[in-house]
Amino acid sequence: MAKISYKTVSANKTTVDKKWLLVDVAGQPLGRITSFIAARIRGKHKTNYTPHVDCGDNVVVINAEKVKL
Repeated sequence: MAKISYKTVSANKTTVDKKWLLVDVAGQPLGRITSFIAARIRGKHKTNYTPHVDCGDNVVVINAEKVKL
């Protein structure tokens, strides 16, 4: 019988691919947009998410004064 082995791959500083994200929040509900931005900053949307490594993207928010409250 063949032996199947699985290896868990963790991200580190050299394997993390940080990108810049421009978010226009004009007319968007505050709660939804903040949870979206928080997930991008932490990196939880990436397949190689590792909690103890900064693997999130850099986020720039524009039109913050026009957010829907």
